[in-house]
Amino acid sequence: MTLFFSSLRSAGGSAASFPAPTCRSCTLRLAASLLSPSVPSQQVRGKKKLARDPGQITVRLSRDVPGVGRAGSYVPTTRGEMRNDWFISGVAAYVPLAQQRQLKKDKVPIIRDVLFGADSGKLSKRRQAQVDRAKRAGGVVTGIETDETVEVEKEILPGTTVERVEPSRSQELISVLVPGRLDFARQVQSAETGTIFGSVTTADVAAVVTQALAHNDEASRVLVTEEDIIFIDVKDEGGNLAVTNRVKSLGRFKVEIKVKGAEEPVMRIVNIVSQETAPRTVEAATN
Repeated sequence: MTLFFSSLRSAGGSAASFPAPTCRSCTLRLAASLLSPSVPSQQVRGKKKLARDPGQITVRLSRDVPGVGRAGSYVPTTRGEMRNDWFISGVAAYVPLAQQRQLKKDKVPIIRDVLFGADSGKLSKRRQAQVDRAKRAGGVVTGIETDETVEVEKEILPGTTVERVEPSRSQELISVLVPGRLDFARQVQSAETGTIFGSVTTADVAAVVTQALAHNDEASRVLVTEEDIIFIDVKDEGGNLAVTNRVKSLGRFKVEIKVKGAEEPVMRIVNIVSQETAPRTVEAATN
């Protein structure tokens, strides 16, 4: 092998720029690289190192949002925006996977209407830029497919139907997976009366229930809407106990959760606390 490197030096080969290696394994590797044809190599990132798409989800707007859409419409947003902003501030509610499949089946558009509220003067610079581009394009707003929409498209084939969870089984899953106490943090309007700004509605409770069910494959197909939930034994203005779809003060309140077709409701406690004194975990989870 020493003779090999000596011949390279005498021939003016590339080995003339470095001394002959003394390690046998190094010598063999270097000789193989010099004798084999040059093959371009490309470094490929491992699967775990590939840049991840943050992904988008479909949500239902709880109120009008300029540059996004009207209350009740279904729009795409990023998981981070929903988790850190929209959900805790009551802008939108999560949409269970089963309902997303039904939306896809019914061909309900999942789009942002960037022209909505364009004349309100409340649009951010980024939203206003989107509106201007849409107007230049003739006022046409295109839709954005979410990751969940793509998954639904793959799963639902022509002539197939989505398997729904039976009402009795739905109630079982709710009773097991939904915590006994659902905490909500709200800003206090009056410390004396305990009244809060805004309210906690059955739609808010449905969103929390849906989020609790979303982590289980079977439970994610359970559809819980605000019509399936009711506050009970809430004192009205006359001091009488009544049922209602919203409460406007601090305290603990009973709610009944009963999906359509179920016989017995699941009882849970809604705990409304002051936003100023609430633990961070409560503030991050609900609002």
